[in-house]
Amino acid sequence: MSSSCLAPLLRRMSFLSLAVMLATGAASAQSAASQASPFVKAALYSGSSSTSSSPSYSSSAQVARMAIPASLSAFSKAPAPGAAGGGNTSYGGGGFFHSWMKNFAFEAGGGFNAPNSNNVTYGGNFSVGAGAHFGSHISGLFEFQFFQDKLPGRIIAQTKGAATAGHARIIGLTFDPIYDFFPKATNDLYVTGGGGYFHKGTSFLAPQLTTFCYYFYCGQGYANQSIETFSSNSGGWSIGGGYMHRFTSMYGNRRTMKLFAQVRYLDIDSAPIVGKTTSSSIPPVTISGPTKIIPVTLGIRW
Repeated sequence: MSSSCLAPLLRRMSFLSLAVMLATGAASAQSAASQASPFVKAALYSGSSSTSSSPSYSSSAQVARMAIPASLSAFSKAPAPGAAGGGNTSYGGGGFFHSWMKNFAFEAGGGFNAPNSNNVTYGGNFSVGAGAHFGSHISGLFEFQFFQDKLPGRIIAQTKGAATAGHARIIGLTFDPIYDFFPKATNDLYVTGGGGYFHKGTSFLAPQLTTFCYYFYCGQGYANQSIETFSSNSGGWSIGGGYMHRFTSMYGNRRTMKLFAQVRYLDIDSAPIVGKTTSSSIPPVTISGPTKIIPVTLGIRW
């Protein structure tokens, strides 16, 4: 066959091959568009609606090519998991630590004691407690309390000069509920009370020769030491109230840290000591019971 006859045949075969390739590509693009996810289809429809006034495209391949950038743009605007409006995390709003600390209660304070019975005089106190908030108004604390008061002069005089001073030390372990009247206010009033176990130790003191050490020097001198001690274990109760000032926390609430000032009436059912002595250091003494004091305490509370 001559070259003049082959040329038209080759041109026809080339055109036929090109048509088959274009038809196959269009069918593949149309099939991919029909199987796309609803998210991509929404992007396709949005793209087609926004260009409704423009001339229609001649093939599905052109529509698919124009829809790909729109789909990518829609994906880029999708909200990230956990962002505002999408998703929920279990550590939002301050996290687990803040949620736990919101219910945890703690206090520490100290002050002075005024006597309300004739077996002690003035002294000081210290307390620390921990517990939980059971609501906006009610909290409960387990407290460790320490009180030390001097003994009255008339009790010291019973020793006939054997003792020159004395004190009563009281350790208490109690549970004390607290009720806040204005839990959301900056300035608040509250009432508290409770009871528990108390150990009281009454000591008589006299100057004794002892050794002192200051840094690199040690020497001897006289200082008051205990020469006689009486102890008792009993129950007791207290009731009182106070004022609190709240500080705004890092989370914007006014419940976290508070300064407080409170006054209580404390009644300890300590056993009386009648004509007793435990050694020959002092003559028998008599100390009445129970022990009643009024602690005034300043401190911090969470």
